[in-house]
Amino acid sequence: IKVHELDVDFLALSGHKLFGPTGIGILYGKESWLEKLPPYQGGGDMIKHVTFEKTTYADVPLKFEAGTPAICEAIGLGAAVAWVNKIGIHKIQAYEHQLTEYAVAALKQVEGLRFIGEAKHRSGAISFLVGDTHPSDVGVLLDQQGIAVRTGHHCTQPLCDRFGIPGTVRASLAVYNTTADIDKLVEGLRKAVTLLG
Repeated sequence: IKVHELDVDFLALSGHKLFGPTGIGILYGKESWLEKLPPYQGGGDMIKHVTFEKTTYADVPLKFEAGTPAICEAIGLGAAVAWVNKIGIHKIQAYEHQLTEYAVAALKQVEGLRFIGEAKHRSGAISFLVGDTHPSDVGVLLDQQGIAVRTGHHCTQPLCDRFGIPGTVRASLAVYNTTADIDKLVEGLRKAVTLLG
C-alpha cells in the first residue's frame, strides 16, 4: 500500500491479519496529524522533559510509545512481514484465489449449504449456512472432527439482523491451506448434515 500516493491521513493494520501475533499492529499517520494529537497514555520514554508545572512530550513517534514496548509481538510482526515479503504478496494472492475458487465449487456440493455473500471478487473468507441449522451447532460438529471454523456475527450483527440470520459459519483460507483441507471441510460438513438431518 502506497500511503503517499493514496494521501491517507491514517492507516491501521492488525498484526494477526498478516500472519503475525495478536495484540500488535501498525498505525501509519501523517506527521502533521501525529504532532497535533496528544498521547493517549503515559509512561517512560514518551517524555522529553517533566516538571511539577509542565510536561513536554518527546517527538513523534516516541510520544506515543509509553512504557515497555511489546517487544516479542514486534519481533513476531517483523518476522511475519519478512515471511510475506519472501513469498511475495502477489504469489500469495494468486494461490489464495485458486484455493477460494476450489472451495466455493466444492462447498456448492454440500446439500443445503447456502453462501452468505457471493461477491465476484471474493477473498479467502467464505461465509455460509447449512439448512436451518444454527451456525454454532455446525461449528461444534466440525470442531469435533478437528476442523476449525468461526461462527457467529463476525462483527456484523446489524447485517445479520437485516438478513434475518443468527450469524454464519465462516471458513477462512490462507496461503498455508491446501485443497486437502477443503476436502476435509466438505467431508466434515456432509457428516454434520447427516447428524443434524
